[in-house]
Amino acid sequence: MEVEIEHHKAELASQHERVLKAVEDSCLVDSLKGTLREIRETRPHSFQVYADSALRQLKRELDNVIGGRLEISDSEKLAIPLALASNVQKTLDTTAFFENDPTTITDDYHDALTDAIQDEERQVRIRRLFLIREGIEDSKEFCERLKKEIDAGVQVRYRFFNAWIGSHEVPSSVDFGIWDRELVWVYTDDPEATFDEMRPRILHGEVDEYEKVFEQNWSKATVPDLG
Repeated sequence: MEVEIEHHKAELASQHERVLKAVEDSCLVDSLKGTLREIRETRPHSFQVYADSALRQLKRELDNVIGGRLEISDSEKLAIPLALASNVQKTLDTTAFFENDPTTITDDYHDALTDAIQDEERQVRIRRLFLIREGIEDSKEFCERLKKEIDAGVQVRYRFFNAWIGSHEVPSSVDFGIWDRELVWVYTDDPEATFDEMRPRILHGEVDEYEKVFEQNWSKATVPDLG
């Protein structure tokens, strides 16, 4: 598992650089042009249609990277947050749809955050704001999750979906994490989405807006009393 975590950490850190290097590499661009030319000259029309579609998809992906947005593949939906949790240095402010939190699938994520809090050099501050339906705040499952987080050193509060304080950019409740005030990892905007339906993304350059929304909701959220 440690080898896998290190692999994904390195992959995430170098993704922008790889894409930009590929764009700037004239040899690679020339090779791509030659490949497309050969397809048009030697392959049937259906092959040409596929090649053109692949090229448009590449353009969309590059546009997203330039705009500070990375779409996350299904194979990385758990690996990347685990890598982020293992590498966080200062802070994590995060919301969580309690009944559909993908990070509960693995204990490794929770353990990595616990290590980050207890690490004497990092001493990461983690605040988790649970977003819940009214009526489950006293349920056994929810109270057990709260206790687990608190025992790990996480600062915990909760807020009902219908009490969400949004903004123009973040109007509705959303499951997101702000890592070291540099990256925003958005798990999903849909509290009803299953894990397979989630289309997570990483944003760079939009931290301030999410920070403002988090602080607004955190300040109004309920501090649990587990008695």
